[in-house]
Amino acid sequence: MEKNPKSFGASDRKTIEKNRRNYMKDLYCQLHSLIPNDISSKGGKSLTDQLDAAAKYIRKLKIKLEKLKQKRETLEGINLLNNIPRVEEAILESACVPPQVDIHDSGYFIEIHLVSGLDVSSFMFIKIIRMLQEEGFEIHNANCVVSNSTCFLTIHSEVGADCVSTCGSGTISERIKKFVNGGR
Repeated sequence: MEKNPKSFGASDRKTIEKNRRNYMKDLYCQLHSLIPNDISSKGGKSLTDQLDAAAKYIRKLKIKLEKLKQKRETLEGINLLNNIPRVEEAILESACVPPQVDIHDSGYFIEIHLVSGLDVSSFMFIKIIRMLQEEGFEIHNANCVVSNSTCFLTIHSEVGADCVSTCGSGTISERIKKFVNGGR
């Protein structure tokens, strides 16, 4: 028995239409999972209303994205383009700031104030801390403030308990001054 070509085409069309509906249903489910619940809630809204709400939400996101891109470009432009000469100037200025040290010695306590350029401040800070520890001092606190191209360091320390009789702040003061002034 031969099949009628017309009936074969009709069942094909039904299958194709069924597959298309299933595909659309899957796409709708994917869209629904991406949209916040308050926007895509199914309660009382038809499919077209839900799709319309999703389209509006996507348009809002697109506008928000454009605004954020413009803001980022503006901020990058301010930070990168405008500040590059300032950063270079700060580096050049910091190289010109000669280090200065002021040491307040009160027996077993020592307070060190160091003013230097940014290029040498961290090196000097670490070296002074090491010197103090080598001499048996305990560091109570250390502060660093940067303003423009100048670094202001303050170190508060005390002679350690194990070194009270043999250590004094006079020798460390001279070592630090000699180091900061370049051996002079």
